[in-house]
Amino acid sequence: MESTPADVRDAIAFLCKNKGFTDERLATRSALVNVLGGPGTTSEVLRERFVAAINAIGGPTAEILGDSLCLTERTWEVNSLHERRRIHGLLQDPPIQPEAVADRAESAIDELVTVLVSGRYPKSPIPTRIAESHSGVAIYGMGIHVIVRDRRHEETRYRFQMVGLTDGVDFFRIDTRNPDAPRLLSEDFSLRMELYEGGQQLQFWPEQPMMRGRSYDLRYFIRNAARDERTLTGEWMAFHEPTRFATFTATFISEQPQTVWRVDRLTDIAAPGQPTRDTILQVDEKQSVRTEFSDLYGGLYSGIAWDW
Repeated sequence: MESTPADVRDAIAFLCKNKGFTDERLATRSALVNVLGGPGTTSEVLRERFVAAINAIGGPTAEILGDSLCLTERTWEVNSLHERRRIHGLLQDPPIQPEAVADRAESAIDELVTVLVSGRYPKSPIPTRIAESHSGVAIYGMGIHVIVRDRRHEETRYRFQMVGLTDGVDFFRIDTRNPDAPRLLSEDFSLRMELYEGGQQLQFWPEQPMMRGRSYDLRYFIRNAARDERTLTGEWMAFHEPTRFATFTATFISEQPQTVWRVDRLTDIAAPGQPTRDTILQVDEKQSVRTEFSDLYGGLYSGIAWDW
């Protein structure tokens, strides 16, 4: 998953211009298509989900989005964004200028991005909701890349793409049994650690408390500094916080495993499961294997496993 919340925002801004929202124009914005269901989803479903996300916001914010995107009856035949803003402004009490409408639309787009990337809206015409986050952020994208050398863990690289769901969240935390200290790659975060008896809590503090609608890109890596010599047989984790998209990659240096497979939403007792025809993964010419997931939550385990 290569797109970011900023890409989703750019896609919405693009759809506000000129003719506004059309199925054809939406199809060219892959970041937005991905959060609405992916490239295999029909245009009718993509449109209904997009409108459902706007309607979930409601009120003046939904109204200004509808007019800006050419989704309201009064703007259907208006092919100019400036003219649509003028129409919207005249209907306000008191009336406002198109420039003021544009300022309000910017905030409205931010609100729509938050709803879309968190998945917190009825996904019409399939009325489901994923569980809501308890940490004050929505994890839009997560990437884990583990490097294995001679059957042993060498390094794991992490990336979390998040959007704030509320104002004033001080830090993002992760509990882990790994005793090694992370090394930050994101310059706008600092790290604090609290030790448990069986592991530690990693606390990633942004320069300022997190704010609703703002995007955050956290990157760090952990090396096998403790020189753990145990044979590594996988990289999977429990998803307690809702995660829209997750990618797991494993790179094998020197010896390659006999079999590699997806760990897909298994309980703690069942993980990592057994390889089947539907879950086996192939190592590529770069001695790597990659698999992707969407809408993970509920404390179930997902990732990659292998045997030697």
